[in-house]
Amino acid sequence: MKSREQKKIIRLNLRFFLTLPLLLALTLSYGCTPGKLLTKIDKESVIAGSVLIDTQNKTVIYIAKEREDKGGGQYLVINNQREKTFDFIRRDIFVFSPEGNTVAYVAKKGSQWLTVINGEEGEPFQAIARKTLVFSPNGERVAYGAQKNNKWLVVLDGKSGPTYEMILMKSLVFSPSSARFAVAFSENSKSFVILDNIKGNLYDEILPESITFSPDNKKLAYAARAGADWFIVTHSNGVVTRAKSFDKIFPKSLVFSPDSKRLFFSATKNKFVYGVLGDELSPPYKYIAEETTRFSPNGEVVAYAAKKPKQWFFVSSGEPAIGPYASFGRESITFSPNGSNLAYIAKNKDGWIVVVNQIAHEPYDAVMKGTLQLDDDGLATYVVINDGEVFVVQRKPGVSEEPKKILTLDKRILLKKGGRVVFDTPKKIHYITRNKLKFYATDALLP
Repeated sequence: MKSREQKKIIRLNLRFFLTLPLLLALTLSYGCTPGKLLTKIDKESVIAGSVLIDTQNKTVIYIAKEREDKGGGQYLVINNQREKTFDFIRRDIFVFSPEGNTVAYVAKKGSQWLTVINGEEGEPFQAIARKTLVFSPNGERVAYGAQKNNKWLVVLDGKSGPTYEMILMKSLVFSPSSARFAVAFSENSKSFVILDNIKGNLYDEILPESITFSPDNKKLAYAARAGADWFIVTHSNGVVTRAKSFDKIFPKSLVFSPDSKRLFFSATKNKFVYGVLGDELSPPYKYIAEETTRFSPNGEVVAYAAKKPKQWFFVSSGEPAIGPYASFGRESITFSPNGSNLAYIAKNKDGWIVVVNQIAHEPYDAVMKGTLQLDDDGLATYVVINDGEVFVVQRKPGVSEEPKKILTLDKRILLKKGGRVVFDTPKKIHYITRNKLKFYATDALLP
């Protein structure tokens, strides 16, 4: 499914490949006590550029090579645990289950490619498609694209489906409940979606990253093209509908409201970009940032970041745009659980700021992505980087309130290319640090 949760299943955007020299440059060496040791990299066997960090699941992975006198094969090391040896392991296909207790990757054995899930080998194929290996939200199902006899198919729950000319990468999607599944293929220059094993209508093009299930699992929506017209196709209770046409639709902009009744997306018409909600169009903009859109918990308010012409603005249903800003934090728009408070991250002339209920907080060198927490009382908690120091800031609501530094983090924290701070609860965080070839997971409780 392409809910926001599944889009965040730990993929390459939450992990990163780094050479050992670059990793050393990205961490600072200070005298803080590290946390739990995750792994110590064997510098004699590690393959350069294969170190992979998954902060969310406190995991460090790297690909190692056996000595030539032992066969010269490759094997995976996951938090110091060695996996099976294969002829070759793909560095660009690693997926973790949502709970982080299962890892899937792709390896070569002889002339064939296969998936390896928790050490278990899958069926061998001519090839495994990039950007198709996915877990269901509950972590119990797996799907991926594979090539057999020069045709492409989907392997779902270990079973191979029918073959077609081409599978569309990033099109494999589970519903929020994990019960339903959709995928897109191309055949004879036409594209189509297969939903629950039922083949849909043919279109000239389908945007694979637009395929999105509704929260109630009953609807599937995606962007398709016929001729020069782009439009949203919706499957609901066996009925397929086509909405009005646009010049272009942005694939990652599709978001259902929490009650599944409304769909928001951004689209281009006559060189302007509009936010589309049902039959309503927003004012025209130069651009609406994909993946910034959020609905309030009750679904009554939709908020996003828009650009006009060179500056960014915060846009909320029925309210004047707030700004301008020099830049805007993607995925930063945050509602409190009861929807009464709203915050986001933006950049002004002085630096990066958090804005809560239209009150701008103090500027910093950076506000770390994914750390903004907002409670029902309007208390904001987030992680900032300022003057080389990483710390957690808390500020109560109100213009006269001052920010409070509540925790300073170990300066050996990995900060670049996916290194981050994860909030396990509003009062507990974790992150990964490094000291030479050793990687540690550090947990911290907030006061």
